[in-house]
Amino acid sequence: MPIADILTPARFLVREFAEHDRNAFIACHLDPAFLLFHLERERGAEHASHVFDLFLAWQGDAPRQNHQYAIAPRDVPDGYVGNVGIRAQGLEPGQAELGIELIPSWWGKRAATEIMEVVLPWAARTLRVESASSTCGA
Repeated sequence: MPIADILTPARFLVREFAEHDRNAFIACHLDPAFLLFHLERERGAEHASHVFDLFLAWQGDAPRQNHQYAIAPRDVPDGYVGNVGIRAQGLEPGQAELGIELIPSWWGKRAATEIMEVVLPWAARTLRVESASSTCGA
């Protein structure tokens, strides 16, 4: 079953990254408000493009241990408002790291909560994640 058929919160569509997301992903990572929460080595278009390439590469891994998905508005499926990930590579079975990034215009609008209310049960059911950890820059 495609990820888009599983992860569909009320206002958003959680889907695989596609090449057409690259520019929006990089733009998000260059936003001055967004940069406040990232280390110096995590800044810049070159770094963002490298991370984007990594996300695309993970789609071909078998078995897939790292899942990073684009978040689009439900009414604009090819749009981009952020990304969400569940990453388990190198961790004990049942463990994962989770992360979410949203463009600043979506901060404070319960978007992350809405998305995680769908992503976490999917990760538990599909990926057998029992415990997830995360760090927050805020």
